[in-house]
Amino acid sequence: MKVLITGITGFAGSHLAELLLEEKVQVFGTVRPRSRMDNLSPAVQARLDMREC
Repeated sequence: MKVLITGITGFAGSHLAELLLEEKVQVFGTVRPRSRMDNLSPAVQARLDMREC
């Protein structure tokens, strides 16, 4: 399964991404140009396909 999460660096988006990755879902996300990646652990960031919009 593939899932797109808009606002993946936000509180809800980052937690949803972690949950889906644990379930072996392929996760894609959109972020704003100046988004901070603090909510996403480096391990999670490595498994995401993120696009700036």
